[in-house]
Amino acid sequence: MTRLAFTGEYTDDWEQLRWEAYERARWRCEHCGMEFEPGTTRAVSATRATGEPMILTIHHINGDKGDNRPENLLVACQRCHLHVQAVWKPGAVLPAKWDQPPRWIAERDLPYTPNGQLPLWPAEHLRYTYLGDQLTDPRLVGMQCDPVRRPDGKCIVSQKMAVALVVDGYGRKYVVPRRRLRLNHKR
Repeated sequence: MTRLAFTGEYTDDWEQLRWEAYERARWRCEHCGMEFEPGTTRAVSATRATGEPMILTIHHINGDKGDNRPENLLVACQRCHLHVQAVWKPGAVLPAKWDQPPRWIAERDLPYTPNGQLPLWPAEHLRYTYLGDQLTDPRLVGMQCDPVRRPDGKCIVSQKMAVALVVDGYGRKYVVPRRRLRLNHKR
C-alpha cells in the first residue's frame, strides 16, 4: 500500500473552496462517477452498508491539507477517497486494478509510474515471458506464453487480479502471478 503522510492544516477559506470544488466536479465523484444531489454532499441513490447515503468528500492528492489548488483537490465519494488515499500518491506505481491512469490523473498531468504487470485488456497479439519465482518449476522459468482470453477479448484474471491464466506454445494452461509476467514484443 502507498499511504500518504498528511501534513498542513485546513485553511480559513476551506469551506468555500470545498463547495467550489464540488461545483467544478458537477456534484460527481471524479474517480467512479457516482452522482450526488447538487448543493448537498448526499448521493442521489447509493448508500453505505448502514443504509446511510454515501457522502461526497475531497481528497488532497499530495496529502497537504493546506494545499487547496484546484489540481490538488479530488472530489470523491467516501469509498473512492479511502481507496485512492490508501493505494496511490503522485509519482507512485499505479495499482494493478488501474489498467490505465484514471482520467483525473491525466487531466491534472500528475506523475505516475505504470505498474508493469500484465494489462487486463492488452493490445492484440502480445506475448509474455513468465519470470517465475523461487517456488517455480525451473522448466517454466522463461516460458513464452499468451494470455487466455474470454469471448469478449478480455484476459482471464482472478477476482483480485493477482493471477492470470496463460497458455504456452503447446497449449498447456497455467495460473501464474501477474507480477511475474513481462511483455516481450508483438509477434
